[in-house]
Amino acid sequence: MGLFKPNISDTEFFSVARQRIDLLQTRSFADLAMLSPSTLESVRLHDRDITVCTRRDFLADGSIRVVVQAGSMTADGFIMTSDGTISAVPEEMWREFR
Repeated sequence: MGLFKPNISDTEFFSVARQRIDLLQTRSFADLAMLSPSTLESVRLHDRDITVCTRRDFLADGSIRVVVQAGSMTADGFIMTSDGTISAVPEEMWREFR
């Protein structure tokens, strides 16, 4: 008999992304600026490996957008300005991640 591997729900993928976002939001603007533009990691969830991608990019106004994508369709993120103000990623910016 094969081993049953449960499906991973969208909620669980989102939870993985959210945990990383929560940690990243505690970092300073300077720390975020030093992050690699794109980092991939493998995370174990329900005896399965999932890919988590963290992306950091600078926006035209000098702020930093950070997005964490877990699995293929689940992402969460934020924008931080140089004074440390955090805001949500506007809906129109999500298109490239979905």
